[in-house]
Amino acid sequence: MQTLTLRRLKANLLDLPKKVQHGVGKTLYFKKHEELSAFYGKQRSKAVQWDSSEFFSRLSDLRQLCNHPALIERQVGGRRYTWKEGSKVVHLVSHLKEFFQKEPSLRYPKAVVLSEYKRSLDIGIFNLMMHGMLKNDQRIQILEAFRKNPKSRVLLTTKGTGGVGIDLRCAQNLYIMEPGWNPSTDDQAVDRLYWLGQKKEVHVFHYITVGSIEVNIQQVRRKKQQLQMLSIGHLGTVDHELEKLIVETIEKS
Repeated sequence: MQTLTLRRLKANLLDLPKKVQHGVGKTLYFKKHEELSAFYGKQRSKAVQWDSSEFFSRLSDLRQLCNHPALIERQVGGRRYTWKEGSKVVHLVSHLKEFFQKEPSLRYPKAVVLSEYKRSLDIGIFNLMMHGMLKNDQRIQILEAFRKNPKSRVLLTTKGTGGVGIDLRCAQNLYIMEPGWNPSTDDQAVDRLYWLGQKKEVHVFHYITVGSIEVNIQQVRRKKQQLQMLSIGHLGTVDHELEKLIVETIEKS
């Protein structure tokens, strides 16, 4: 592949400010992830015939549980959760508060929160949320409010809606709430902020729940990055360093 492809990096071609990647390792407040994992393993061992729908349903439950326990509570009359019962959300709110209060170099600090699940964004704290169920004119109104209104400082959006094809260079912080199977999807999301015309330093925070299914997903991501390095040589080390950073975050947590 190296003899057939030509790759140019933004760092070499564009005069851009610094981009800083952060790995944020969190632990669950509850042991329900262990219970679900054990239940899933028992069900799978008992299954006579492979049921792909059941498998992906359980997998989705495990992933959403890492964001907040309320996301998998489907039964009627189940207890009500607060946003403070999700370790990722607690860190997110705390860090955003600190970012807005202690960033003197920014006149209008803004942040984007990205998740694969719309329900993960329904935390009832911020009012600007963009997702696939909105009409195009509604999305335009939300983006305009985020870009031009100094009081609109946080945009919540799903990866499929806010991760591609839009301009979010007015923001300086990006919070990716969970690792996706394809690292290129997250790279695309980062490029919504970090591109030609960005004047401020960009910080990207990658959340991962230690001791959960997200660690397995991260292992898959790293293997994909290693394959990328084999195909395009040393130019793939930039992406590989990010995966290495997240692995180190897991080990330290």
